[in-house]
Amino acid sequence: MQVELREIQRQLGVTTIFVIHDQSEAFSLSDRLALMSEGRIRQLGTPQEIYPQALRPVCRVLPTAPM
Repeated sequence: MQVELREIQRQLGVTTIFVIHDQSEAFSLSDRLALMSEGRIRQLGTPQEIYPQALRPVCRVLPTAPM
């Protein structure tokens, strides 16, 4: 379903906001990510920018996420 969602986004040319708690799904669906903690954006960027620089403890599980 992730591939289908990305294709619909591209075809329609729309911006979509997903609230996702699964890091691998977030990386596969996103052009840009916002890492949030306590209701605040702590880090913003592309998956390629965020993955190697994920702030700890905001995203303790990110290093295990497949790219």
